[in-house]
Amino acid sequence: MEVILALAILSIIITAIVSLTSTSVNTSTYSKNVSQANRYADEVVEYIRKEKEFSGWSDFTSDIITAYGGIWCMPDLTFTINEACDPLNNSHFISSTIFQRMLTATPINDNSIDIDVEVVWTDDKGLHQTKSSTTVSNW
Repeated sequence: MEVILALAILSIIITAIVSLTSTSVNTSTYSKNVSQANRYADEVVEYIRKEKEFSGWSDFTSDIITAYGGIWCMPDLTFTINEACDPLNNSHFISSTIFQRMLTATPINDNSIDIDVEVVWTDDKGLHQTKSSTTVSNW
């Protein structure tokens, strides 16, 4: 009887440890993905700032604001996919990752544009996103 009770207590303890470890790994993976998504969003913001300086305001605004409302899927740091990211299109993912990155440019006036960057990914817990916003100006 004592052996059965000891085994039952031991199995409860082992189950609790395994459950705690699993939760810890999931939380760690999620945190790692959030950090990576934030880095991908920051890359676009820095790219936008450099493009504005390199191209000049007129060329920059005509490149980024288009008939599609300034929406860009940016799996790399270029303005080549002028549409929202499609989760079924592998070419819309950042190379060898689970992440998609989309930029929306909204004119405020002739000298300012709001830039919103959204990075999304899906894992076993569902769809996640992180966002970054900035304003670029002609100064």
